Amino acid sequence: MIFYFSGTGNTKWAAARLAAATHEDLIPIAPYMRADDSSHNIAEPFILKENERLGFVFPVHGWRVPCLVREFIRKMKILREAPDATTEGKEMSKKHPFAYCVCTAGDSIGLTIENLNDTISQNASLQALGITEVSASYSLIMPESYVGLPLGKFGISRRLFIYFDTDGEIPFPSFPITIIPLGVRDLLYISSPSRKVPYKG
Repeated sequence: MIFYFSGTGNTKWAAARLAAATHEDLIPIAPYMRADDSSHNIAEPFILKENERLGFVFPVHGWRVPCLVREFIRKMKILREAPDATTEGKEMSKKHPFAYCVCTAGDSIGLTIENLNDTISQNASLQALGITEVSASYSLIMPESYVGLPLGKFGISRRLFIYFDTDGEIPFPSFPITIIPLGVRDLLYISSPSRKVPYKG
């Protein structure tokens, strides 16, 4: 069972590939957090099948788990499928499910895993299954889509993402500028600068 949240489509792509490889159900988080969506009721428990893994796939927001994902994990209810009457089935029910996460990011993930484990510890149904934290965590580098930094202005209609030098200057572009389409957004490549101009945001 894989729960995912995706704002731009990057994480949805990663979650879909993971679900296809593991043959596990892919469940979007966002519909369960919409007050106007009666077809997705977060109060109804999810049933984890025997030997089924529990995965969370989400993008990193500000080096943390997205607020919507944290709220979902705190509110969700999850139960284990009733074991069969055999000895093997009873033994399997004593083992806690394998929980993991995959987070997508443009660079580092900061305190994301610590933040996730803290959220998991606040869910009583996960605690009842013996899940107090993720057993494994993975990060996947994706195209950067963080828009909190100032944007460069070169008379181009598309949004331009500039990486700044530590001295607060930006490279003066040599034209032509090459824009490579990536699907989610466009990545700007500027040829090696011969001079610099002070950045004035």
